[in-house]
Amino acid sequence: MIHTISGIAFSRIGMMIANMCDISFNQKLIYAFMFAVTIHVFWELFEFGCDEIIGTNMQRKQSIVADTMTDFVANILGAILSCFYYLL
Repeated sequence: MIHTISGIAFSRIGMMIANMCDISFNQKLIYAFMFAVTIHVFWELFEFGCDEIIGTNMQRKQSIVADTMTDFVANILGAILSCFYYLL
């Protein structure tokens, strides 16, 4: 749930940044989507780094790949929902 909400939030932030640029609406949608996904990639790298360096259990060691992929899917879904909102 939190990753879906973050996908929505970061795509909106991406759209606010894109609105400052003189680009087409389609390019703004792509920028907003890619902004949200890129922020999420860095978050997953942060989780991995914390697990490896500090010894936290942010990625639930027993299912690292499943946790990361589920997080990616939820984030991408949120970003897509937000972009569709802008299309309406």
